[in-house]
Amino acid sequence: MKSVSRWFNSGFLAQKLVLRFSIFVIASSIILMTFVAAQSFRSLSGQLKKLFEIESELLMQSLEYRLRTVVNSVTRFSEHRLVVNSLVNPGTAAQYLADIVNEFDRSNEVVSSAVVNLSGQPIYQSDSEFSSWYRPELTKDRIHSKDYEFLYLPPNSLIIFSSINLYGTVQGFVVSKLNLSDQLRFVSSSDTRYLYKFEVFGSPVLFPGGLDWDAKGEKIYLEQVFTADKFPILNSMNSRLFMRVERWTYLSPILNLLVQFTGFLLVYTLAAVYLARRFGRQLAEPILKLVQRVSRSSSTIEKCSPLGTFDELELLAAAFDRSNTQMQNSQKELVVAKEVAEDAVKSRSEFFAVMSHELRTPMNGVLGMTDVLQLTALSKEQLECVETIRGCGELLISIVNDVLDYTKIESGKLQLELLPTDIFRLSDRVLTLVRRSAENKGLELRLEGTGPVNQKWLVDSVRLRQILLNLLSNAIKFTDSGEVVLKIVITAQSQGYDMFEMRVCDTGIGIANSDIEKLFKSFTQTSLKTSRLYGGTGLGLAICHKLVNLMGGEIHVESQLGQGSCFIVRLGFSRFMANFPIIESARAASGVPASKVEFSTEFAQHFPLDILVVDDDPVNRKIVSKLLEKLGYQSHVAIDGQVAVDYVSRSEVDIIFMDLQMPRLNGLEATMQIRNMLGMKRLYIIGMTAANLSSDGSTCLKKGMNDFVIKPIGMTRLTSLLREAYATLHP
Repeated sequence: MKSVSRWFNSGFLAQKLVLRFSIFVIASSIILMTFVAAQSFRSLSGQLKKLFEIESELLMQSLEYRLRTVVNSVTRFSEHRLVVNSLVNPGTAAQYLADIVNEFDRSNEVVSSAVVNLSGQPIYQSDSEFSSWYRPELTKDRIHSKDYEFLYLPPNSLIIFSSINLYGTVQGFVVSKLNLSDQLRFVSSSDTRYLYKFEVFGSPVLFPGGLDWDAKGEKIYLEQVFTADKFPILNSMNSRLFMRVERWTYLSPILNLLVQFTGFLLVYTLAAVYLARRFGRQLAEPILKLVQRVSRSSSTIEKCSPLGTFDELELLAAAFDRSNTQMQNSQKELVVAKEVAEDAVKSRSEFFAVMSHELRTPMNGVLGMTDVLQLTALSKEQLECVETIRGCGELLISIVNDVLDYTKIESGKLQLELLPTDIFRLSDRVLTLVRRSAENKGLELRLEGTGPVNQKWLVDSVRLRQILLNLLSNAIKFTDSGEVVLKIVITAQSQGYDMFEMRVCDTGIGIANSDIEKLFKSFTQTSLKTSRLYGGTGLGLAICHKLVNLMGGEIHVESQLGQGSCFIVRLGFSRFMANFPIIESARAASGVPASKVEFSTEFAQHFPLDILVVDDDPVNRKIVSKLLEKLGYQSHVAIDGQVAVDYVSRSEVDIIFMDLQMPRLNGLEATMQIRNMLGMKRLYIIGMTAANLSSDGSTCLKKGMNDFVIKPIGMTRLTSLLREAYATLHP
């Protein structure tokens, strides 16, 4: 076997050509032989099935005819005047019933018959063993709406009940016993190749003649089942006919064909081997030279000596030399470009992560202390100021998130988060955010359009606010005098769905027609002069365009140079119903509570928990501790992961709020050490981070944390986490 393998893999192309061509010939012949055998098998199967159908049709037709004849005879016999009189005068029936019943049995090949009354008692029976199989309850409540009915008694007896009617009412029955095996004997085929089995009411009938069905079952290859849908009597008895044919009868024609084909295959293979050996070396020699040249060229850029064949192979070798040189140069360039791209992607990700952490950490302090301040006693004016601070803080957080999500927008991975929102109220709040900028420039800023009272729509409010804020900020920036107007109109309504048109119009510098196409491109402004005069990165309108497209809408601009611009956004939103199911989104749950929801220290009484807060930033520790204090908790604090591990090793806690990025021992390493020490029992660990990276969530869960939250943590999100932790710890 090893010598054959070495010969097969040797360097001589002639040998390989002989062997592989022979294998190809044999394989193709086997495939052809298999195809021929399959076609023959299919054709023979179709012929046998057709023969089965014809044979079964004839057999069932003959049996139906014989049974129909017997049924008609029994029906006529039940209408015989003397039979009817026997039920009226049963005392005199014995004088004449014996003769007419016995004559009926002989003339109709019936085993036995009997005349019974309505109570099931026989008046006369021709079979002395009648009482051995007959029971009076067989006739009770039988055939009140039919002329006849069947009952099968295994192994081969068919009982026919025919009603005896007098003046339109049933007075009794004629009960006739028929041997089905005798009937099948007259109609079955004499061809011993076929095996039959006949079923009545789900029970097999002893089939006379032919081969034994069960004794030779291991030799059977093809079987067909036929129902009696076309034959009323047989169908009323749920009759089925089974037919089989022996394997050898079925396969012998195919085997004979395969034997003949095998001989042809042997001759064909020998001829192929002979031809391959004769012409193999002549064909293989120039190819072998080409292989040697290609082998040398693949390891060096230098060209090898010509083949000397002066044909297509020579041209192929020269073309390969040129292609090999270009490919090696391109491969080096691709390796360098790949390394540069990977370094750029890694640097960008690290930059975004660091910037996110550095920006969100102080904003966590601003928004966290705003939450604490909202829970204190404030005047109306103070509360409005706090809400304005919160709105600005939330906006800054959303801008940070947008910068981090820009790559998601580019790749199409940004997900919308729909929440019930009053679009008109949201628009008014956006105007509040930019009103001071407009007043500083002496511009009139107003909102036109009102909506239905107490109506909300399912909207990604943060993305919509970002779109409107970008458009309004641009309008104010490029307008020196006049006005900036936000117009909101519901242009079309359907069942549960409204189409909005939002226009941001100004009396600013306007845009030239040649520059309109540049507006929605990333990092692009209309001119260098405009960029120097008004500033900006040129990213705002590009983000607006992508967000509008993501929300299934459209945005365009109408403008004339020196007369102002009007940006038009068309979006459709579904109306929010009171019973509409809403799932809290990740952004809504990540730190923006409803300002009018009251929280009290009674919360800790309903959900008693021992809590540890772990964070290296003192502001973050203070914020979480203050929020917990407002809920009635006295929390413990740790300045890094190592202190947390030491504290847990000597004290019991229920929940740990664990920051991810800390000196000495970070949150992930601390969590793994705690899980190795305590396992998963009665300890709920929640990861906290200021980096808005999607990979952080899955990493926290893999390292043993139970949940994950992005800073800043609002009161709504905090209470939700505490409820979930309590439910997990106290199932």
